[in-house]
Amino acid sequence: MIANTIINNILSTASEIERIGEIIAGTNREKQVIEIIRGHLENYTDELRIEHVPVTSWYEEICVVEKGSHSYPCTVHPPYQGIIDEEINHSKIVDIDLNELVYKEVTDNVFDKIVLIDMPSDPDDIATVAYILAQHRPRLIIIKDKGMSLRRIVVLNNVVALYRRASQLHIPVIHVGRDIGDINKLVGGRVYAKTETFKSYGYNVVAELNRRYDDRRIYITAHHDHWLSGGSDNIIGVSILTVLPKILRDSNTNNNIVLASFTAEEGFPDDITSFYWLVGSKHHINNHADKIVNNTILTINIDVIYREPLTASTSNTIIRNTIRLYSKDIVLEHDSIVFDSFPFTLAGIPSITFNTFKRVLNEGIYHSDRDYVNNINIEIILNTIRNVYMLIDRYTAISKSNEHINVCSIVNEDIQGIIQRTLSSELLLNLYRICKIFNESKRCMERHKYTYFINLFNRIVSTAYVSKDIGRKLGIREGIEFIRCDENLVYIPTDIEFKNRSECYRNTDFNLELLAYILFKQYC
Repeated sequence: MIANTIINNILSTASEIERIGEIIAGTNREKQVIEIIRGHLENYTDELRIEHVPVTSWYEEICVVEKGSHSYPCTVHPPYQGIIDEEINHSKIVDIDLNELVYKEVTDNVFDKIVLIDMPSDPDDIATVAYILAQHRPRLIIIKDKGMSLRRIVVLNNVVALYRRASQLHIPVIHVGRDIGDINKLVGGRVYAKTETFKSYGYNVVAELNRRYDDRRIYITAHHDHWLSGGSDNIIGVSILTVLPKILRDSNTNNNIVLASFTAEEGFPDDITSFYWLVGSKHHINNHADKIVNNTILTINIDVIYREPLTASTSNTIIRNTIRLYSKDIVLEHDSIVFDSFPFTLAGIPSITFNTFKRVLNEGIYHSDRDYVNNINIEIILNTIRNVYMLIDRYTAISKSNEHINVCSIVNEDIQGIIQRTLSSELLLNLYRICKIFNESKRCMERHKYTYFINLFNRIVSTAYVSKDIGRKLGIREGIEFIRCDENLVYIPTDIEFKNRSECYRNTDFNLELLAYILFKQYC
């Protein structure tokens, strides 16, 4: 039973953070929120430290559309740096239909013009719209919101999440609400905006509870930076994080609990790349790799908590099985590259994000100035906390003994899901062979070795990818699935390219065969 005082504490902390305003990594406002988080955690944890993370910070000084005596607010899509000062007249502005952009060739009539275009259904596609239009060299792109919202979506010269260096789009992109987003209202007006980027440091807050258990760690994470209002993304998540020590300190878990509030989840690293987000979590893992990889048995991330239904995003076979058994009302999906759990997944660590990301997208508040704390449902907060506690309890019970882990039963559903694809019999046989070796070796292999090999298996069979059509079509997002091979995919964020589907499957098959050999050598 979660006491009302816990909920009141969460909402009070959330309101306190919300009053600060937009929190961008490397700014003075981030320092304010760090002090709030520190104040809530330091008296209930054994150790608390602040990590300095090199970031590229960004600041919007002003964005306004002026017409006559009226001023309308606008927002600049980051990380554009510079001054935008444009008078809008009939000869300068052109209204482009979104369908024309997607289904027809964009004509050269946008060259050196101010382009007005509707916002796509998925706000993240603003980056794709801007990328396509920028090839025709307009002066300015104005995104017209479907409602009254203002938004921030990162716009770069590359739309694929890779570690390659990237830069701001050379064409500025601003966002206006529906009330001003009409060509007749804009004509005769003036757009003025001023933004800057600068090198700075963001801050990770890392606190430890039950520190006497040094060999087994459970991470619980959230991110404290946010674009615009950020109620669900992620004020409420970091506010939940601040009360967890009060709940977990009296639990019977024999594990070191690490509570981490990460900076720059929204961006940007010191040298900007097209995989510009998750900066704080990636920095933390890279700088503590030995302890994290060797000792972390579970990572639970909390992000975009808004309204039911609660979603569990994880690609780890044991966690997926635990969720299926003990949380029937949760939507189960694979991990996502947009969450701070993803760097842990890449490191082979069992990871999950509790979220309601799709609900936030569907209701149109994603990355907007209308994502308020008071819109968040209390029941979803309670449900998130209950499932965090459940997963810690059940997963640690399972991981204490190899006997409780039946790899074949865990992966069988995923295997059945892909068996209809054109897979080689060798690949399927290797999957079943590894399952058999896992189950035969669990009685004699040391627990830490056994779980290490299971995590390695998960890393091999989880595929992060994006369609090569990204940047040309709308509605394309990154995905993670169980063994996905296709000629039309880019494998991210490492930019691995295969000549064809068969080569991709052969690569997976080789890795599985190598793992089977190593397991066989370890078998006693």
